[in-house]
Amino acid sequence: MTVRALSRRIRELFREKGERHVTERALLSALFTENGLDRNANLLSPDLSLEEEKCRKILADAERILEGYPIQYYLGTEFFCGEEFLVAEEVLIPRPETELLVELGERLAPPNSTVMDFCCGSGCVGIALLLRRKDLFCRSFDLSEAAVRLTEKNRSRFFLEDRMEIIRADLLSEAETYIERVRPSLILSNPPYLSAEEMLSLPSNVAREPAMALRGGEDGLLFYRSFLFLAKKHGIPLLCEAGAGQKDELCDLVEKEGLRGEYFTDAEGRFRAFYAF
Repeated sequence: MTVRALSRRIRELFREKGERHVTERALLSALFTENGLDRNANLLSPDLSLEEEKCRKILADAERILEGYPIQYYLGTEFFCGEEFLVAEEVLIPRPETELLVELGERLAPPNSTVMDFCCGSGCVGIALLLRRKDLFCRSFDLSEAAVRLTEKNRSRFFLEDRMEIIRADLLSEAETYIERVRPSLILSNPPYLSAEEMLSLPSNVAREPAMALRGGEDGLLFYRSFLFLAKKHGIPLLCEAGAGQKDELCDLVEKEGLRGEYFTDAEGRFRAFYAF
C-alpha cells in the first residue's frame, strides 16, 4: 500500500467516526511520526510503498485513537505554556485552559519565595511557573506514584532539580504538615473538581484519563473545602483552577472561610480560576 492509499483509508476512518477529539491533520501527523515516517509523508512522498504489516499497525492505531484513546498518550507528550511535557496514561493530560493558572501564579507569587503545587499531575504547572520566574522555588505534591515519577522526569527534562522538590502525599490529610514545615508564600492547585454526576457523562477521550485526577468528591468541591480551610488557618493565599460552572459555589465557600476572593476567566470568557486570600 502506498502512503497515498493509506492516507485515503485513514481519512475514510476519520469520516466514519461520529465523535471527534482530534483533527484529521493532527491524526495523520501523529500516525506517521510515531511509525517512522515524515509527519507530512502524504504530501512529500505519496507514492512511497509501505510494508503490509506497517500499514496494518498504522490503521489499528488510527482506529484506537478515533475510538477515544487520547492522542497525547499515543505521542507521549503534550505542549503546555509553549513547552513540551512528557505525559502518561496514569496522569491527567495538560490542557490549554490551565495555562491561566501559570499566568496568574507568575503575577501573584512574591519575589524570592517558595510556592506549593498541590495535585501536580505531570508537574506542568509548577515547572512552567519556575521557567517564567527564576526567583521561585516549588514544592510539588501528588498522591499518585505515577504522577510523582512523571513530574520527576519532567523536572529533569528542564534541569530544575535544584529549584523543585517533589513529594508523594495525601493532601486531604497531610497537607497541613507540609504547610507548617515550609510556610509557602502561595499554594497553587488544579485539583480534581468533577462531581460524581459529571463523571458519568465524560467524553470518550476524557474517560480514558485517571478518575482520581478528575473526581472531586460527590459535588466536585472536596479539595476546595480542604484547601480553603488550610489557607484561612495558616494565612496562605490559594490560587486554584476550577470548573466553569462552579463560580457561585466557590464564592460561597470563600466567603464562608472569611477570605476575600478574585475570580478569573479563560480565553473563551468562561470562569476558570480563583484567588483566595
